[in-house]
Amino acid sequence: MVNETSVTINLDNIARNARAITEKYKEYDYFFAVLKSSAYGHGEYIVNELVNNNINYIAVSYVDEALKIRKYNSDVPVLILEPISLSDIETAASRNFTVVVHDLDYLNELIATGVKSKLKIHIKIDSGMNRLGFKDKNEVKKAVEMIKQTENLYLEGIFTHFATIGMFDNHFDNQVESFKEITSLIDLKEIPIVHLGSSVILLSHPKFEFANGVRTGILSYGYNVAPNYCNSGLKDKLRNLRNSYCQKKYNLSKLIYDAEIDVKPAMSMTTSILQIKEVKKGECVGYGATYTAEEDIKIAVMPIG
Repeated sequence: MVNETSVTINLDNIARNARAITEKYKEYDYFFAVLKSSAYGHGEYIVNELVNNNINYIAVSYVDEALKIRKYNSDVPVLILEPISLSDIETAASRNFTVVVHDLDYLNELIATGVKSKLKIHIKIDSGMNRLGFKDKNEVKKAVEMIKQTENLYLEGIFTHFATIGMFDNHFDNQVESFKEITSLIDLKEIPIVHLGSSVILLSHPKFEFANGVRTGILSYGYNVAPNYCNSGLKDKLRNLRNSYCQKKYNLSKLIYDAEIDVKPAMSMTTSILQIKEVKKGECVGYGATYTAEEDIKIAVMPIG
């Protein structure tokens, strides 16, 4: 039997989603579409649908991903989110790739390469996730000074990433305050792009006064991940009362529910059915026998997964 599994990408929906994001959130100036991991399976070729519909920056994880973007678009700026090998610095500078600096050691090594072409730099702030990034405000100030004093280095941006979405957790609010504190010795207004992530942050919080850019992933592909306000039953009402109490008690930031945005999934998948079979009550299905039929059922076996 032929395996007829296929994936279809609707480019019209990619374009539609880009317009929906940029038109709804006009208070931001920079919109980063995250296209790492082959645009989450959608393919790097979608870049032009995004760029032609107001997305003005692309973000990827690695140099090879950035080079794949360049096969389809030679102009859009591309931010490489992971620190790159120093041997790739000249490639980054010549191909309009933006490099992330996450600590002083890496910055010193980068400067020592004597980069010959103009290289855009974004500083990564670790505001509480404890992954890559600066945590000390004095080091941030030093990094800014070093970049400004080095020929061919241009400090274009600074950014952070959130560990939680701020849905009644003070870790999110602590991260916001931590970002402000870690950047308190520099003038953020002098840095062209201050950007934050992610899709759910964009949908669920008002614009941050210090930021002019936002990174979106799953929203660009058509999935509205905004938190919902539940009011269908007694438990939901009690939960909402608890959440409101916590928000006031801990002075948590405002949360936006049920954000309306006209996006549609761009990916669809179809496959064939290899066999339909009957499973008796009490029989197990699949590896590890993790599912046990609670009644007689019919199942379809498909050549995928």
